[in-house]
Amino acid sequence: MVKNVSQSTEQAQWQRKRVQAHKQHVKSLDRRRTMASLLWYLPALASLTLLQSSAITQPCEENYDWHVMEFLRWMERMNQPPQEDNEQLDQTLSKFFVDMYQEDAMPSYGEKVLAGLGHRLPYQVGTLSSKFPGASRSLKGWRRLKPARTRPPLPFDALLLIAAALAAFHKVSMGIAVLLGFFCYLRPRELTDLLASQLLEPTGGPTTSAAATAFTTWSILLHSFEGLKASKTGHFDENLPLDSEWLSRWIGPFLAALKCGRKGCKFLWSFTHEELLATYKGVMAQLGLSALVNSLYGLRHGGASHDTLHAFRPALEVKLRGRWASDKSLLRYRKASLAQREANKLSQAQRSAARKIAEMPEYYFNNLDETRALLQPLFR
Repeated sequence: MVKNVSQSTEQAQWQRKRVQAHKQHVKSLDRRRTMASLLWYLPALASLTLLQSSAITQPCEENYDWHVMEFLRWMERMNQPPQEDNEQLDQTLSKFFVDMYQEDAMPSYGEKVLAGLGHRLPYQVGTLSSKFPGASRSLKGWRRLKPARTRPPLPFDALLLIAAALAAFHKVSMGIAVLLGFFCYLRPRELTDLLASQLLEPTGGPTTSAAATAFTTWSILLHSFEGLKASKTGHFDENLPLDSEWLSRWIGPFLAALKCGRKGCKFLWSFTHEELLATYKGVMAQLGLSALVNSLYGLRHGGASHDTLHAFRPALEVKLRGRWASDKSLLRYRKASLAQREANKLSQAQRSAARKIAEMPEYYFNNLDETRALLQPLFR
């Protein structure tokens, strides 16, 4: 039985790598076509050197290029000529922003177009606002008329119900995954792309030293320097100890079972990002949690808001753990009052079930029949 499970896991890992390799190949072809179109419409764009291209991450560069291509497709539809200088490009961008605003697009759309053009114009002096003054002014008005929407945080009680339901009705590893996403403030792709080597076992004996906490608890190491793949904010070796008192007292054996037998280069999970997202949304609907945000980003924002609401961490520690580069980002996503408001949307029966799981998490994650019996009355 164990051998069959191992073979099934090996096949899933191999298939997943094959799909990712195919996606990378398709992206590479798209990028070549993108650059050909860019050079036709915007002859001022430069061919980037390796170092200039590496100033941002590859996913970020691909995202920028996609947004610039959307701008170029609009230029085609509007029969715009090739843009010979920045002044002409600035006027065209201002018209484009007006059209996008009228189509109900968010200001972040325009921000990425501007940032993408700035990335492809490395030899022009000045900031984006000085290169494109008219477009930058339009973008400021766009932000004022359409303020950015923030995904509400997932409350702790809802997290417990979702994690327990995922474990009891689908896979235990899915339940553990959403708990890690919540307590480590992980971005969705950071969570689902975790490798076995990034989950680090505790070492040494008990200690009261705060500095040694990371060595006596399980922890996650993101964006290791050896992999030469920086984080979204350009940092390496981001260490996230699983130091929550509630979590650390019982989750160790489950993490050990996840890591057991997996080589360091293999994914920690046997499911894909798409599988987790679809199952996560389905479980929320079944539990009657449709009034809450069903994005995996709710885990990241929920963890930060939960620690703030209950004063488990000071603001600076929340910022460092969330790896937010600015106080503005921290203020946007650390919403303790929103977490409290979202928690008030749960029914008395849902809160009662969550309270039981919170009191005995190890029992309910080990005795799945009992967990199913507890959650079944909540299912719709």
